[in-house]
Amino acid sequence: MNLNPLKFFQKNTANKIKNHIENNDLGKAGSLLAKKFTAIKTCQKKLRVKLSQNTKEKDEQKLEAALETQDKRYERYLNLQTSYSTAYTAKIREELYKRLQTSSTSV
Repeated sequence: MNLNPLKFFQKNTANKIKNHIENNDLGKAGSLLAKKFTAIKTCQKKLRVKLSQNTKEKDEQKLEAALETQDKRYERYLNLQTSYSTAYTAKIREELYKRLQTSSTSV
């Protein structure tokens, strides 16, 4: 059983997400974030199931370490999600402001 579906993603996914946010390409950033969160949550669930079924102490330590790593990854991507949300909100405000300016000058 593959416990790490995150191998599917390139190691620099976090950098790609940051670049998309900085370049205001929020659609791609949101898509990558969603995929990453799904992969992390899936891996965490599999690890928890394996951990609950495990009886060997040595394996238990490995599984707990792997679960801790996944928790850290989740936290890192949660911080990226915050950056994404801030950028997305700013983009929406900017578009609304432009619409207001356009509608007020055309009246």
